[in-house]
Amino acid sequence: MIIILSNREDITADYVILELRKRKVDFFRFNTEDFPLNVKLSLNYGTTNFLQTPNNKIIPFSDIQSIWYRRPILPDFNKFRLEKGVEDFCTKESFAALEGAWTLLDCNWVSNPFNIRKAEIKPFQLSVASEIGFKIPKTLISNDSELIKNFYLKNNKCTIVKPIKTSVVKKVAGEDIIFTSSVQDFAIEKVSKCIPIPSIFQERLPKKYDIRVTVIGEQVFPVEIHSQDFRDSMVDWRQGENPKIKHLRHELPKDISDKCLQLNKRLGLKFSAIDFVFTPNGDYYFLEINPNGQWAWIEERTGYKLTESLVDLLCLEK
Repeated sequence: MIIILSNREDITADYVILELRKRKVDFFRFNTEDFPLNVKLSLNYGTTNFLQTPNNKIIPFSDIQSIWYRRPILPDFNKFRLEKGVEDFCTKESFAALEGAWTLLDCNWVSNPFNIRKAEIKPFQLSVASEIGFKIPKTLISNDSELIKNFYLKNNKCTIVKPIKTSVVKKVAGEDIIFTSSVQDFAIEKVSKCIPIPSIFQERLPKKYDIRVTVIGEQVFPVEIHSQDFRDSMVDWRQGENPKIKHLRHELPKDISDKCLQLNKRLGLKFSAIDFVFTPNGDYYFLEINPNGQWAWIEERTGYKLTESLVDLLCLEK
């Protein structure tokens, strides 16, 4: 039995499900917003721990070979129209039960959720990447307006800013996405008057193109993203989601490829998406690692067999 932990809106999970069905592998897609209303969890110490699916199938923990920790979300109690405090309590208790279950599952995790959580911490991943030997941009994480101004000037005003944790701002009318952006003179002049939240500031490196490396187990799949061909994507290739940006397979030097695998091992990951800047001088600069990054579009654009590689990994014994 293979468990896919995700949510109803996750289209990428469908790629893996189709491949599992093709191979006739038994699986259960656990959309975590369905817990605890439609999925049941029982932890019976000394006997059997199990999940019960919406169609009442019992899945003992001992039958679970692998879990793909894809994109689970919080349990959903909206239909009950609870008071805010009561809804928060129900959500936290349900999430705590799931986290407890994860600690008791001795199986092949892709990847372990607690390792994912730690690896997502950008100050930590930058430190580990530097220790391994990756080049990283000059970086300042701060909410001190004077230090930020000095950093901007020392980098000849070639500086970018990006969030430390999340790039999504939820509002009543919808969501805003915060992309990596160039710091401008007018923003620096106003920085002391802004809400003093810390952000990541880095030197803006010259780019030949961006590189996204998808790591699946012991396999490395590097792709050139020719972000410099269009103005909107020069700083952040995700901005505008331009379908015309050229994607090409890339051959990494062995030492960079080996370091990607080493970084995954250091962070306790079996899957990751790593972003680099490739400079006109041929240097690779590590930007960040996403332990659960998107990859389906890379398969579509390059022909890399990422789905098959991921299912191969899930079908391995622990």
